[in-house]
Amino acid sequence: MRATDHEKLKAGHVYIATPATHLFIKPGEILLRPGPEINRWKPSIDVLFLSAAIAYDGHCIGIILTGMLNDGTSGMQVIKRCGGVSMVQDPKEAEFPDMPLNVLDTTEVDYCLQLDEMMPAIRKIFKQDIKHTAIPEDILTEGRIIENMITNPKGPSPLGSPSIFACPDCGGMLWEIDNGGFSRYRCHIGHSYTDYDLMIKHASEAQATLWIALRVMEERKSLLDKMARQNRLKGYQRTVGDLEQKSKQLEEHLHRLKEIIVESEKVERA
Repeated sequence: MRATDHEKLKAGHVYIATPATHLFIKPGEILLRPGPEINRWKPSIDVLFLSAAIAYDGHCIGIILTGMLNDGTSGMQVIKRCGGVSMVQDPKEAEFPDMPLNVLDTTEVDYCLQLDEMMPAIRKIFKQDIKHTAIPEDILTEGRIIENMITNPKGPSPLGSPSIFACPDCGGMLWEIDNGGFSRYRCHIGHSYTDYDLMIKHASEAQATLWIALRVMEERKSLLDKMARQNRLKGYQRTVGDLEQKSKQLEEHLHRLKEIIVESEKVERA
């Protein structure tokens, strides 16, 4: 069933996140928040895992199945730090192994299983006597930041140290959060990135900027050529020569820029 805001959690139910809305877990209920994208996703697995870990500490089980990129990686680390259980689908079985592989690369998971092995493992976990665990203060602080990212954009004090990077979405400063060698970045508004996501976002921005520059340069060349034709009809040969020279130089720049764009796209695809 699709989750609704302030809905009470019930045993035996499966709740599906609403499109373009983050799903938070509070003790006994669900909160839905619009908010900024987290690691370029909304809804974000990292947000779900973080809130569930804070709400249910060691009683939380995080499961990552097949999927692309790395949403859920930092959230799984939070679940582990809060005493919860981490489980991923065997990448050899996954149609898209990126998500389970990224978790395995950064987190010492409790279970790496094929799909038909998961339910017996979950039943076994349910039979265990699990004690409540204390939530680390930095995780509690981050949870408050995410939950209040819309109603209180300034949020509480930053969690990490200032980085040299600006937020690709709002231009604000990104604060670097070090989770045992796995860096994440967050701005005051709430936009959040891993190293990998920040690299992808920067690459996308760079490509967009290059294409805008190419369009502007092509339009400028068209204007130069048009002005040259108009001045030729008027007999202003000296002006025509200057305009044609500028157009020729611009054409050379356009050729080099197109080569840069092609090469940069090859690098991103590699």
